[in-house]
Amino acid sequence: MAVRTNNVRKARELYNNTNNNKTGSTGTGSTFLHGCNACNRFGESILHIACRRGHLEMVKFLIDEVGLRIDTIRDDYHRTPLHDAFWTPVASYDVVDFLLQQPNVVQLLLLKDVRGYTPLDYARSEDRGKWLRFLWERKAILRPSPTPTKEQQTTAGDVIQVHA
Repeated sequence: MAVRTNNVRKARELYNNTNNNKTGSTGTGSTFLHGCNACNRFGESILHIACRRGHLEMVKFLIDEVGLRIDTIRDDYHRTPLHDAFWTPVASYDVVDFLLQQPNVVQLLLLKDVRGYTPLDYARSEDRGKWLRFLWERKAILRPSPTPTKEQQTTAGDVIQVHA
């Protein structure tokens, strides 16, 4: 419930209490980390939910403090939290901007789910041009990993070419 309502204070309290109760100390968060990987009946993690709701502070908490990684989480349709960050009623540029700054995320822009949709395909059609401009303005950070595989070599131009 704390994630759905963007109650970062409550989420942090639960995180700290779980670690204190399970380990007898403040620990590193490993006990809560496994709890954070819990999924709903569609395989969506709490990071998926926070991204889809556009809750930037919760997304930051889950990634920076809890240690969840956007590049390793998938739901039952193989959507990443980045797919969900684009799949919002109102464009969440701040959430996507934060996610794009995480390690190994740029290549996720072209990752297709089981239906063949990339994250940008989930954006509202009336926002598509704004999203393409947003990505183009961030082309400096949209570089592949230092030693990417051929499939991971993604640039801003690739994303725009696919979705133009």
